[in-house]
Amino acid sequence: MLFVGGGTALPPGPPVDLEISSEKLDRVIEYEPADQVVIVECGLRLAALQRELAKHGQRLALDPPQPDKATLGGSSPRTRSVRSGPASVPCAT
Repeated sequence: MLFVGGGTALPPGPPVDLEISSEKLDRVIEYEPADQVVIVECGLRLAALQRELAKHGQRLALDPPQPDKATLGGSSPRTRSVRSGPASVPCAT
């Protein structure tokens, strides 16, 4: 079994019997700009979230190579240190 998001970082390996796509899990569930809290589904593309946040002068500090394809599920803190750029370094505000 393989979970697939944007397909930007598929692991090498043998073919799998089942792929589960997060493609349709792409909604912003809740967004409170004043509180800087956003809840999204794992299949939301990073570029789509960045556009929504930009409406309120905010952004998510992730810098994957293909933000138009990369999903939030694949850009999570667990995986971003491997694939994301320098903007993904955690910082306090």
